[in-house]
Amino acid sequence: MKGLSLSFKNTFPMRVQQNPIGITSLSLSQTNLVAWYDISDADTLFADAGGGVKATHGGIVSNITNKAYDGLGASSTSLNTAIINNTGTSSYSPVLAQSTEYGESFLTFDGSNWLYSTRVLGNVSSGKMGGVTLNQENFCFSFVIQNTDTTETVDHFYFAWQDSSRIASSVGIEESDDQMYYWPKVTLSAVDSGTSFSGQKEFWTVVGGEASTSGADVRQIKIYKDGTLVHTSTTDFSGENRDLTANNANVNFYFGRNLGSTNQFVGRFYEFLQWDRALSDVQLDQLNTYYGVKYGIS
Repeated sequence: MKGLSLSFKNTFPMRVQQNPIGITSLSLSQTNLVAWYDISDADTLFADAGGGVKATHGGIVSNITNKAYDGLGASSTSLNTAIINNTGTSSYSPVLAQSTEYGESFLTFDGSNWLYSTRVLGNVSSGKMGGVTLNQENFCFSFVIQNTDTTETVDHFYFAWQDSSRIASSVGIEESDDQMYYWPKVTLSAVDSGTSFSGQKEFWTVVGGEASTSGADVRQIKIYKDGTLVHTSTTDFSGENRDLTANNANVNFYFGRNLGSTNQFVGRFYEFLQWDRALSDVQLDQLNTYYGVKYGIS
């Protein structure tokens, strides 16, 4: 109609689907995304240790790029640049597969597979695996998993951070009650999730400290399963920080196992994220939405 001018105004707030980069940019807490292993991103998966041959479904994965290295403002302060199997034994590498439900990719671990980084392997600079200290009072890590072996007779480990003193912090399933455990020190009492694995695809998030008190002495570790808080520990683990910046052969990050143990992960890994700060409640909500949309986990 001639002379008619229409003006539209959005009167409703838009809900933006955040990815881990978007979560990092929220100003409620100054966070650095230091590790992001995304099995659904084919450009980061390689069949060979050198990272020159793209991985294919049904084949092994021997190198995964850390998407939180360059481009996110972390660079040398990242956990590492990649996790790798350079042992020369291909059976140690997990196998890449694809879900028929949502189409996302995952790695299959059979109890004999692992990937890792050290000061000379997947390192951010010469003699330095990464620029991260796992501060037990100011951190967050999260992962999507399907544990297909939910009944154990021994502790099984999924990933671990080891410092120059060969002391590790680790995550896995504890044999006495078959629940998810976070060990700030593997030989010390652990933080028990208080709930078991479902045997289905699920995501777990562990937060140490509080986002509003960055760097403060906050003795609190919270565990979330599928976005729901399932356990809070106020035990003092402040003496169990893991300095991963040292030029030392003992410093490493393991994916699928804990060094020194033959009890390794059995199941599927979809994604792993780590921040060097505690996430706020709003950021955790964004993370839950990200997982919900991507993996169909409510």
